[in-house]
Amino acid sequence: MSAGSPSEAPTAAAKLATFMHGLRFQDIPPEVVDSARLRILDILGICVAAREESGPQAVRALVSEWGGREQAEIVGWGDRVPAALAALANGTLAHSMDFDDTHHEVRIHPSTVVVPATLAAAQQAGLDGRALITAAVAGFEALVRIGMVAPARFHERGLHATSLCGTLAVAGIAGRALGLDVRQITHALGVAGSQASGLREAYLGEATDTKAFHAGWACHAGLVAAGLAARGFTGASTVLEGRFGYYNAFVSPDPWDIERLTDDLGRHWETPNIVYKLFPCGSLSHGCIDAALRLRAEENLDPDQIAGATCIVPPGMVSTICEPEHQKLDPQSGYQAKFSIQYAVAEALLSGNVTRASYTDEHVRDPRMQALLPNMRYRTDDSMPFPKKYPGGVVVRLQDGRELERRVPNSPGSPDNPATTEHIVRKFHGNVAGLLTRPAADEIVERILGLENEAGIDAVLALCRTD
Repeated sequence: MSAGSPSEAPTAAAKLATFMHGLRFQDIPPEVVDSARLRILDILGICVAAREESGPQAVRALVSEWGGREQAEIVGWGDRVPAALAALANGTLAHSMDFDDTHHEVRIHPSTVVVPATLAAAQQAGLDGRALITAAVAGFEALVRIGMVAPARFHERGLHATSLCGTLAVAGIAGRALGLDVRQITHALGVAGSQASGLREAYLGEATDTKAFHAGWACHAGLVAAGLAARGFTGASTVLEGRFGYYNAFVSPDPWDIERLTDDLGRHWETPNIVYKLFPCGSLSHGCIDAALRLRAEENLDPDQIAGATCIVPPGMVSTICEPEHQKLDPQSGYQAKFSIQYAVAEALLSGNVTRASYTDEHVRDPRMQALLPNMRYRTDDSMPFPKKYPGGVVVRLQDGRELERRVPNSPGSPDNPATTEHIVRKFHGNVAGLLTRPAADEIVERILGLENEAGIDAVLALCRTD
């Protein structure tokens, strides 16, 4: 089936391409523009901080060795490389600390692929700030909708939905930035579908750098798909709903609803529903972390009073953050600890906060942590709404035998427990502290919050250089 034949109904990919191609800045509600700007600021801060991580350092070394046309910049380092390679490096940076936002229902990290890909495509194509924001919003909306067709189904099959869905969204972002028409963007989506990949074993088995690389690869693959489509390369227009297409390959025989891809697209906006992360660990833990922090503060608990605790979670969270229990109670590295709710709640109770410093290898071996972890438990509550919300609770057992309980209905940063502009600006400054000067950081904030007035993104990225 061809993408644009007037005698045939448009395919799902053609409908998505039509939206991504046709979206205009003036069509986007102000609150959606505000949300997009803050997400760009959030990811820039994360990328700067993540340059100290070993995985991104390896990717940066490789793409710099490859070299090529100087089309786009690796955030923080300033190396200029081909756009697809910059997207590979920046996507890996953005996801390497697990500090990037999440859409709850679809369990996808949208900004970690949308922002790096948009930055690279914008530099390659010379987009101004308004065009960059528009491309990013098109990407956010497309990525979430691709996931909403089969929410959480990818995870059940061991697939990492962020990269699986992100590859397709990035193809549309890059296609729009490069000036492709609807038919060409449809072909780009078809090419991207055959590159979609990512296994959850990369982070729920051994602790590896590969989870972060999934995001980088999605960015890279999407830009490659768009670049090929610009040169006449073809992809299946039925890539999404076809007999051997994306959803049949990755979801069937479980149910999926292709109508959710484009229902109210361009009228109902999902970008503001993406939840900012205020703690640098797996988002499923954040409700319990918040409950533990609230209880500790309200009861003025001293860590020496605490004998142990039980985390209360929806059943759908167990396989990711609670089990295998022996591994979650004895993480072998800071990265592995990011996916242990037992560790996260123990840290909240012991330290009164959960920060980047909570997830160093050295901190995992702290004697107080090692003493408390064996006394951490979890139990499930079927009544908790999930995955549309990420609730959590904690029961703390005290040395005197008393038990104290707190629950929160949704994790901090969500629309009903929102993060403000001030929260995200403060998070940005915390991430870049000691790496950028305060005047440079302040200027980045000012320019991103007024991004629609910028002639391009190059000057902002120059301010992010730490060398």
